Amino acid sequence: MVDDNEDLIDATLLILEADDYSVDSCYDYDSAINLIEQKEYDILFIDGKLPDHSGLDIFAAYRDINKKGRSL
Repeated sequence: MVDDNEDLIDATLLILEADDYSVDSCYDYDSAINLIEQKEYDILFIDGKLPDHSGLDIFAAYRDINKKGRSL
């Protein structure tokens, strides 16, 4: 999950982790790229407008790095 709103991330993590989902989170583009270079994900929750980049930039990088990914 990538969002610059820490409160939103905290609330979402509480809900997802209560249902035993494993969730990685970060607040900016560079941190997101670092995470996706290390691991593949089943689903990405990405804020559309981050202060430093678009959420679409992160998704495009994920597709380039992992050579897969579909958007809804």
